[in-house]
Amino acid sequence: MLPASLERFMLLRQIDSFHKVWLLLFFHQRSHEDGINRDYLRQVTFADAQTLYEAVDELQDAGLLIATGEALSLRDAPEVHSDLDTMARVFEDPLGRQDLLRRLYRRASVPL
Repeated sequence: MLPASLERFMLLRQIDSFHKVWLLLFFHQRSHEDGINRDYLRQVTFADAQTLYEAVDELQDAGLLIATGEALSLRDAPEVHSDLDTMARVFEDPLGRQDLLRRLYRRASVPL
């Protein structure tokens, strides 16, 4: 079972796809860097350009990523880093990762 704080974070920030989870964890691991170029990001992800840019735009809209020119970085806020620390711990555990992914797919299949 996912921690309630992580569930809340994902719901409030509309983290609703594997691509968003992957991007957030990628940026979280590199939070010490000044920024990551969009072209580089395209090279290291398996998503097509449209999917990648949609996920980036949605994470920017959610206040999690900040763009400075072509460079992207994680918003430098204690609550963001704390929630992403939790997400990273959950994702490292095979059962936790399974719960997290199950939550994404379950939510995507619920009719509106």
